[in-house]
Amino acid sequence: MSTVTIGTLPVGAIVRIPVVGGANDTCNFIVAHHGRPSELYDSGFIGGTVLLMEKLFDARDWNAPPAQFQDNDYENSTVNAYLNGAYLNAVSADIRNHIVRVKIPFRPGAGKDINVRGGSAGLSAKVFLLSCCEVNIPPDGETPADGSVLSYFAGASEADYKRAAGAEYVDYGRTGIWDYWWLRTPTSGSIPGGAWAVVNTYGLAWPMGGKAVNWGTYGVRPAFVLPDAMLVNNSGLVTPPPFVPGPDMDVLTLGSTPRELIKAANDNFSRLGESLAAVETGDASSGTQGQKGDKGEKGDTGTPGKDGKDGAPGTAATVTVGTTTTLPAGSAATVTNTGTESAAFLNFSIPAGKDGKDGAPGADGKPGTDGKNGQDGAPGATGTSVTPMKATSEAEALSLSAANPGIYWVSV
Repeated sequence: MSTVTIGTLPVGAIVRIPVVGGANDTCNFIVAHHGRPSELYDSGFIGGTVLLMEKLFDARDWNAPPAQFQDNDYENSTVNAYLNGAYLNAVSADIRNHIVRVKIPFRPGAGKDINVRGGSAGLSAKVFLLSCCEVNIPPDGETPADGSVLSYFAGASEADYKRAAGAEYVDYGRTGIWDYWWLRTPTSGSIPGGAWAVVNTYGLAWPMGGKAVNWGTYGVRPAFVLPDAMLVNNSGLVTPPPFVPGPDMDVLTLGSTPRELIKAANDNFSRLGESLAAVETGDASSGTQGQKGDKGEKGDTGTPGKDGKDGAPGTAATVTVGTTTTLPAGSAATVTNTGTESAAFLNFSIPAGKDGKDGAPGADGKPGTDGKNGQDGAPGATGTSVTPMKATSEAEALSLSAANPGIYWVSV
């Protein structure tokens, strides 16, 4: 076939990618899906093609012992670390640099919980194991709904051969035969702490009936996403598109030196067999660096940009009067806003005024009306009996008064 983009290949097509450790350091991959499988996946899948390794690349524990029976945390598992470490580095650099970092749906943490995080909250990874749902093994109440069926597995029966996979590795002693391989799905079955689903030699969830184990050494079948613009030549080999930097590649600018341009071109298009060891200016790998040119003149001022659109009307401000407090005379008046700038709530504190000076004396008032006669007083005490005495002269009267107190002379 002629060179085409990977995004135009039908689901189920086989392509080849250089991977150190594969047969002749090249591995076959199945086009498993185009685009975003569902809303459980983030936007990194949009414009991308999901590739699944045709055979099993390696045989490993899902998680390092002694994790069996208790730790089914895929995010922190040794198999996840391996896929995004040693395995990813085994992929040819010109392909590895274009693998899209995506977020996949997963069950966070360990234990028997089956709640799933997806979309933008999914697990960030470049390489990942498929889930039960993605290979069309539906949830059974003990497994989480951690994904959607990929197109390659749509309509697959439980024993469909599409789930069966042979071994790519040689040192496992089972090369070329069907073998068990891990999925990323935990279960909440009878095994304490949950378990991990394994697809067996017949394409079933193993053991039969959907249960699984969480220890042992089984096959690893990597999956990842490449941009739809990646090229596939007539031998099925995947190569980068021309002049499209990958997500982990530096973008060259017009100011890049010839040496930088040549290195980038050779790194990015080595699989295309292009030789860009020199440019028209000469052999950059052996030439010397020229002197720095003079600074150019300042360019003309650009045309002013158009006025921006009017902003939306702002919310009308409000003012509410709160409490009013009287302060001692001589205090400073205060106003406190306990609301916001646009919804003020004002509390006032106002000092009392000082006492004024005494006024001038007022004019005398008019005499009051005579009061009513008071009641008769109580009778006075009985007076001393007086014996009448007769005096014929003043001298005699004085004599008598001196001798008899209370007797006065009266001229008759």
